Amino acid sequence: GCPSPSESSPSTYRDVLPTHVIEPGQPNGCVSPSLVQSHGFPSDCTVVGGTTDSVAAFIAAGLQEPGQAVT
Repeated sequence: GCPSPSESSPSTYRDVLPTHVIEPGQPNGCVSPSLVQSHGFPSDCTVVGGTTDSVAAFIAAGLQEPGQAVT
């Protein structure tokens, strides 16, 4: 679980945060052969950085002008 505020320290967060962050769309590796086989993925299936659903919705809405928003 999450640490309580009294237990929080920079070292505590280092233990739970990712060590490496990649840009959305950037390849990060391949799916393991066991997952390819068990789930029927293509053998060249690649793991790619994604985004959060709210950012994806904003992009999908095609907003291009100042003052436009997604609610």
